[in-house]
Amino acid sequence: MTNLIIHRRDKENAGDMASSPKQYFSWLGDWDEIDIVDVGYLSLDDRHIILGGGGLFYPDFEPYLQIILDSNPKSLTIWGIGRNRHGDDSNNIYPDIGQALIDKADLVGLRDCRIEPDWVPCPSVHHLMFDIADDHTIRSKESGGILAFQHRESRFAFKHPSDWESIKSQGNLWDLLRSIEAAELVCSSSYHGCLWATLFGRKTMAVDTFSQKFSTGLPESVKLISSAELSIEDPEMLLGSISANLTFKREARLRSFAFASKVRKLVGEQ
Repeated sequence: MTNLIIHRRDKENAGDMASSPKQYFSWLGDWDEIDIVDVGYLSLDDRHIILGGGGLFYPDFEPYLQIILDSNPKSLTIWGIGRNRHGDDSNNIYPDIGQALIDKADLVGLRDCRIEPDWVPCPSVHHLMFDIADDHTIRSKESGGILAFQHRESRFAFKHPSDWESIKSQGNLWDLLRSIEAAELVCSSSYHGCLWATLFGRKTMAVDTFSQKFSTGLPESVKLISSAELSIEDPEMLLGSISANLTFKREARLRSFAFASKVRKLVGEQ
């Protein structure tokens, strides 16, 4: 039977769609990808299974996580997933099902970089756009200005000055990344918006954080702020109050490559 990569495949959310390691590692080319909400439609037994990436330790996913827990795969790898309890800032809380899956898994790589010493990032850190930006071979426009990168759900939208560029975490990923790369400061209500801005070495703010993933799964260089604070801040003061993180991408990539090597060995890929 075909091996499986299970993650959230919400086509309206660019972060979800960018989170599968299959997009970045050719040796996963013949693996199937399925949405976590579809795990009940096929047998998971006797397959190598990768769970991740994404914020899969989320209460709404617990029934699907239970199906994985009750299965008998050849191997189970947790790759770049993390805590995602909404309305909760507690750092160390896993759902019980999450801890059970960690105990079951053959390899565990959690994206919660602030609290997990052996953290492994979302696989999207390997997107080619981050290398192209390093080489300066493509620029959508001159770097500068402030970008409001909003979560795809409007209920997480935040108010910002009308002269800021504003996009949602939807549509073509290359276009979204070009907008991030062209900004000097990115203010985002999207976890992946904050992650990608940090990978580009952009000054980054997480606005109106609604889940513990912002306080556990992003480096400390990402400033957490509310819309109320944002509305009274002078943009120039904002720019001066935050430092870009110029080392995170290298560390994240090194951790990810090392973890990928372990997974490849586990599943017997050459």
